Amino acid sequence: MQTDQNKQQGKSQLPAHHYSELTQQQIGMTMAPTPTSSAPGGRMKRLSVSSKLLQRWIMYCVAAFCIILSLAVILGGVAVLAIFLAYRPRGPRLDIPTATLNAAYLDSPGPSLNADLTFLANLSNPNRRIDLKFSYLQIDLYFQSTLIATQAVPPFAERRGESVLRHVDMLSSEVALPPDAANVWQNGTAPGGDGVSLRLMGKFRTRMVIGGWLRYTYWARVHCDLMVGPPPAGALLGRQC
Repeated sequence: MQTDQNKQQGKSQLPAHHYSELTQQQIGMTMAPTPTSSAPGGRMKRLSVSSKLLQRWIMYCVAAFCIILSLAVILGGVAVLAIFLAYRPRGPRLDIPTATLNAAYLDSPGPSLNADLTFLANLSNPNRRIDLKFSYLQIDLYFQSTLIATQAVPPFAERRGESVLRHVDMLSSEVALPPDAANVWQNGTAPGGDGVSLRLMGKFRTRMVIGGWLRYTYWARVHCDLMVGPPPAGALLGRQC
């Protein structure tokens, strides 16, 4: 009993300012703010995580797109190669079986060329499994490097292995020639001359119909070199197409 009384007396003998310090510490501990998720540091952390997830998602999308595009290009190339090996497409062929230089003379001063050339064009489809359709056909006539006539041919179609003949008349009217070319023309078309060399160049807008379902349109260009004698007979002396 005496010991308990002494303890109580010891407690009661603590200074008053000691009690006030203990009370302030307890109040401070009670009133101290607790960290919450709405602190600036927490918001920054969430924004950083969201930004990283967005960047990763964009990288995955770009990688997937590149893979799909690469696969599409590879598959397209394989398909084109398979079609080429299966059908072996070839362009149209032009041949000139007959040609006649009906008239030709030079006007001066100039000199200016006037000429009339007629020929038979044989346009053939060498493909065995492909049809051809010609929507636009133009044939140009050159003497040396000078264009002296041009003529359009009506559109037509050819089935596989088919040939079409077209009669074409090329007219030149007052076409200016360089002096050297005029001399060559004058000597070649004079009576007893050796003839003149002409070049025919064709430009055809061609559509290939492969297997009845695949269509491919392109420009086909062909040419033929002709050697014709002096007019009015002006027979075809030679050709190379």
